[in-house]
Amino acid sequence: MLHGSLVKKILLFTLPIALSSMLQQLFNAADTAVVGYFGDKDALAAVGTNTEIIALIVTVSSGLAVGANILAASLIGRNRTEELPSTIKTTLLLSVIIGILGTIIGLLVAKPLLHLIKAPDDIINSATMYLRIYMLGYPFILLYDFGAAILRAQGNSRYPFLALAFSGIANI
Repeated sequence: MLHGSLVKKILLFTLPIALSSMLQQLFNAADTAVVGYFGDKDALAAVGTNTEIIALIVTVSSGLAVGANILAASLIGRNRTEELPSTIKTTLLLSVIIGILGTIIGLLVAKPLLHLIKAPDDIINSATMYLRIYMLGYPFILLYDFGAAILRAQGNSRYPFLALAFSGIANI
């Protein structure tokens, strides 16, 4: 990252990050498309009702991971790489703890949250089930976001993008 054409390095680094952000937002869209094709109108409405909630979850998760990115990049920038392994372990442990707590909270508040956004009564149970299933994956979302943040701090934005692309294909 420190040698060669600056424009080329910036593009090669930021393009996978931008594509990763778009892919994360498209996961719910893929669910909507699959349910719309194979399910009925109520199933489609249940998934669609959760779009804003899931966008919020993705945004909060990405935002939390920025702290890990800043800490790791700071250590690398100050040439204190001997502290990096303990920082990475702590960051990943924190992501799992927050992910498990977030899952528990998400499972408990799914239905009240959907009532709060005035989800229709005829789909509330289906929408709650979809949100709860999504929340079971929350620790993995955070683990990805925190791991990607650490890799990006080291100048590697390609592997997080490839991991996300692979999981997106598996999701579909």
